[in-house]
Amino acid sequence: MSSVEPREPARPLIWPNIVLQLADALADAPEPIYVVGGAVRDAYAGAPIKDLDLVTHRGATPLARQIANLLNGDVFVMDAERDVARVLLDTPDGRLNIDVAAFRADDLEGDLRERDFTINAMASQLQGEMTLLIDPLNGEADLRHKLIRRCSAQSFTSDPLRTLRAVRLSVQINGHIERETLADMRRHAAALPSASPERLRDESVRVLAGIRPHAAMRIMSVVGLLPAVLPELSTLPSADREMAFRVIERLDHILTAISPQRSDNTAAAFGLGAFVVSLDRFRAVLQSHVSAHWANERPHRALLMIAAAFACSVPNAASAVDPLCDRLRFSNPERARLIAILRADRALVADLERPLDDLTLHRYWYGPRDAGVDAVLIALAEELGRAGVALEQDRWVRVLERAQVMLGTFFERAGEVVEPPAVIDGHTVMTALKLRPSAVVGKLLTAIREAQVMGRVSDADSALAVAREVLDAQT
Repeated sequence: MSSVEPREPARPLIWPNIVLQLADALADAPEPIYVVGGAVRDAYAGAPIKDLDLVTHRGATPLARQIANLLNGDVFVMDAERDVARVLLDTPDGRLNIDVAAFRADDLEGDLRERDFTINAMASQLQGEMTLLIDPLNGEADLRHKLIRRCSAQSFTSDPLRTLRAVRLSVQINGHIERETLADMRRHAAALPSASPERLRDESVRVLAGIRPHAAMRIMSVVGLLPAVLPELSTLPSADREMAFRVIERLDHILTAISPQRSDNTAAAFGLGAFVVSLDRFRAVLQSHVSAHWANERPHRALLMIAAAFACSVPNAASAVDPLCDRLRFSNPERARLIAILRADRALVADLERPLDDLTLHRYWYGPRDAGVDAVLIALAEELGRAGVALEQDRWVRVLERAQVMLGTFFERAGEVVEPPAVIDGHTVMTALKLRPSAVVGKLLTAIREAQVMGRVSDADSALAVAREVLDAQT
């Protein structure tokens, strides 16, 4: 039997309706079309398919345009020379990306052998019997054994970024990396920075935004990949680096307790019962907050993990963000958000001696705004990470009560405490008090706003009275 002869897999391939619809629509295509890579792996596991990779001998770009026309999608030519295009399709189950490419070798077998890992080197013919599997490298057996194995000895030489992908996939399938593959990863770790900054960023974000990022980062540290992604952590003393991983783990647990995927057993499994009881009224708004995306659909969750790691372990963390963002080509809004998170007064969450009056809450929220929500979540993760198994439940409950007050202020009292509506502007203040434009005017407006939060200002007259008091105190 040929190594690319379709065969029955040990378990059925489960394809979503959109793939079966596409198969019907392209049944008469003149060239064979194959589904390859992660989509086959997901079909084998019965997991949702969000990305679909198709390969064919020739004419990939015209095929992509045909698919876009058939399914009312948008098409983008990604590499005209290599004949690669992408179809963006909105489906009832969400956005589906369909990448269509010409074989990267002379035939299908050559294409599969040039891929990264055996579990990604399986295929199914779109116009054929889609219950059958094409598996020349025995990826099905590796998938059953949860094993990440490189397709060839040249896998990492041709693309060092695959070392990072191996980490992500091993965590994703809750598996392990085959011995020779792991040895090769160590040998090629130093070549990882040779990948383009954008590709390194995107794969790093997938790791950080994925499941169990703490486990992935520990593997990266052991294998030698961490210096290319987060050298700020790789140069830390081992105890500090381990603390960063532990805080990321606790943050991951907190985000799981917030998420729509939370089960009845989640909070109990992670010891977060008190968290759920105290903060569940904010669950919907926190879900919306955490599920935000940045440029090119980069998940906010990845930024949260970076901020958590830096916050608990990296000296002068806010200043260290600039080199990170330059190195990984993060956007200016992502840079600003990271800095705002790290400059927020996270200590307020856990400092049980500091009062949470309206003025303190206003001063916390007025600067960071949304970044302050991130800082609260990270502060809770730090509390859990630093306490470890010695967590004092009474203290934890009190910390959660403070977080409840802080989040309640932001989500429920914004117009009263976070940013009360202005009763006077700078021009009116300068005119009434005969002042010229200067930093003094800004200080007066801040004093007025804070007096408004405390209930001392309700109109322009009372605002000017506060401004005069401040000026008199300075003379």
